[in-house]
Amino acid sequence: MITITRSLVRQLRSVFRRAGFGRRLGAGPGSGQPVRFVADATGLRIQCRSLAAAVEYHQSGEFSAESFAVPFEALADCAGVRDDAVTLSLQPDHQIEIGWTDRGLPQSKRFADCADDVRGAWPTTPESWTAAESRAVAALRDAMQTAARDRGRYAIDCVQLRGSTGQIVATDACQLLMQEGFSWPWSGDVLIPRTRILEAPELTNPSTIDIANCDFHVALRIGPWTVWLAIDNDAPYPSVEHVIPALDGATTRFRITADEAPRLAEALDRLPAVDEDSSPVTVDCNGQLVIRAKSTDQPRTTELVLPRAEVTGSPLRFNTNRRFLQRAITLGFHEVHITDAAKPLLCQDDRRKYVWQTLTPEDALPPTEDCLRIELPTPPAAAQNRSGSKGHSTGNKQLATRNQTASNRTTPVVPSRRNRHVRPSASQPTDPETEVRSVRASLRQALVDTRRLLAALRHERRQNRVVRSTLASLRQLQAKAS
Repeated sequence: MITITRSLVRQLRSVFRRAGFGRRLGAGPGSGQPVRFVADATGLRIQCRSLAAAVEYHQSGEFSAESFAVPFEALADCAGVRDDAVTLSLQPDHQIEIGWTDRGLPQSKRFADCADDVRGAWPTTPESWTAAESRAVAALRDAMQTAARDRGRYAIDCVQLRGSTGQIVATDACQLLMQEGFSWPWSGDVLIPRTRILEAPELTNPSTIDIANCDFHVALRIGPWTVWLAIDNDAPYPSVEHVIPALDGATTRFRITADEAPRLAEALDRLPAVDEDSSPVTVDCNGQLVIRAKSTDQPRTTELVLPRAEVTGSPLRFNTNRRFLQRAITLGFHEVHITDAAKPLLCQDDRRKYVWQTLTPEDALPPTEDCLRIELPTPPAAAQNRSGSKGHSTGNKQLATRNQTASNRTTPVVPSRRNRHVRPSASQPTDPETEVRSVRASLRQALVDTRRLLAALRHERRQNRVVRSTLASLRQLQAKAS
């Protein structure tokens, strides 16, 4: 009998699902890859695999020799957040009985032993490992999210690990992410498949990571987890260096502040769009940074102004897929270098380069007099620091300017979720915490607009009372005169 905890079952299910083991190719729901349990004197190994990847969880200790496999769906019922015991025992009739306690009530289920359904031999365990930087997991995860979902002429559904230069390269033919500064234990280039397994919380922030090249796999050892990714060098990988613009060739640059970045990423997702697939927005760099968007059912252009963004170089206007701009912000880039409206854009730091292709320049939206002009909200701390660093009179002028801007506003700073035309991209899922912040920001802005409208109504009522009082006085004077 093998005993583990419900919380471990929950972790196993989370990691295996992200690895794509929850559903077999061509099979229906609930028909995932079998999960194999192998126990011996060296410990317990819980394994699951597909053609492209394999994952193993190792729990040290001394166990009685035992080996069997259960269907993937067997993990669903006994998973939990507590460390209550889960027992798995092989019965004489080749059934696997799983027992656990749910809220004090004993539960049990039986499943057929799926050992015969486990296809292929388990990948070779490396004899030696090479220590890698802990940031390698995050770098590989970013690369996986950049690679394409489907293969075309080139193997762009893979990530390239360059042994000679220590680089990680990923592209989907529209965007490119190149990261460097790594040391791989091989000399050539290898391709590993795109997978979401490194997005699992259990593998997100490792203290140590080891890597090895074993036969036909690249193996990663992250704490008690070992991941094998099949090497796929059969298809060619594109040469990407020629599409990366030269940094000194940029004629225009814009930079957003660190506190503006998350607000801009959220606001971009709420701006209208003509086409959900390309999600176009126009970025106008002409003294200040302005982002324009429009939808088919909204005749007026929406303009989002970033008052604190810094724009340098020649005035330039380009058209781009907003998801790539969001992606650059998510990766931590705050400065964009532009060579030409029709050429790729570049974000760069000391170890990374992110490049994406713009859309047709002729489709860029020009400024219009009847646009819905909104301003990216300034964080309270930034606003306080900005006003506190200047004199009292300057602060009063800024306050008056902000009040005047608020009174002229015709639409909230962040448009309502009901007006959103673009769904979040699959590579960037919206978590509940982000949704809470989004709703909170919308409610806060609604409260500001309500107060502004209420103040305007009160002002109008005071003016009406003054007018009525003046008319009454004029009537009295007219009556006395007659």
